[in-house]
Amino acid sequence: MDSFLKKVGLIFSVGFALFLIAVPAFPQGNTGRILGNITDATGALIPGASVTITNVERGTSQTLVTNEAGAYNAPSLPPGTYQIRAELSGFKTVERSNVVLEVGKELKIDITLEPGAVNEKVTVTEEVPLIETANAVLGGTLRHRCWRSTPFRNSAPSKIQRRNTVGSRGP
Repeated sequence: MDSFLKKVGLIFSVGFALFLIAVPAFPQGNTGRILGNITDATGALIPGASVTITNVERGTSQTLVTNEAGAYNAPSLPPGTYQIRAELSGFKTVERSNVVLEVGKELKIDITLEPGAVNEKVTVTEEVPLIETANAVLGGTLRHRCWRSTPFRNSAPSKIQRRNTVGSRGP
């Protein structure tokens, strides 16, 4: 009986140790974040500006107000294409379109407001840089077209994630 309990204890200990090793390999979430600063033409930070972040594909939006440091932060956004709109009385409205957010990414989108009427609009078409310098987290989104061309296309994504965890033997 004593040896049986020792074996059960050993199996439990080994299983728990393997669990602790594998925990960091699980996905770290399925969202991203958009943040940035709102400044005027001189580079001064603008508190109280309204920033609306719209998910173009879903049609949902979130309106934020910049803090006293002129910063805004939209965490836990689902991956997709976004439009960012910044406005404040006495300044022209600025829109950034086609901002693509991927899983695990953090996009820093700074916007400069120019003096003018609110009904005047400036549309910025500059591309967001492909290299993220804010953190070293790897993440990305597989588009349907890309997913169909993989050898795993008939497998569930959860099975593929398990295949690529620490300590697994692979596919």
